[in-house]
Amino acid sequence: LRLVLATDGSADVFVCGNFTTYQGRPAHQLLRLHANGSVNETFATGTGFYGAVENITLATDGSGDLFVVGAFTRYQTTTVGHIARLNPDGSLD
Repeated sequence: LRLVLATDGSADVFVCGNFTTYQGRPAHQLLRLHANGSVNETFATGTGFYGAVENITLATDGSGDLFVVGAFTRYQTTTVGHIARLNPDGSLD
């Protein structure tokens, strides 16, 4: 698993790794969790990634966007080439 602290002051963390569920709900290799471990539902990845997510990092431009890299070929229904930039709500940038 890889953890990255959100930079919006929320104390949330982004978690990526080789998992498909979290606390009994679908989780497609990437989640945003509140400090108490509950899922932040405002970050919605839908059907998520098709392939392994290997690393995540926050954009340094203050946007709150998240860069995701790995062996995946699609994010939700969009073909991507092993890298995706996600908006703070989980949608593809």
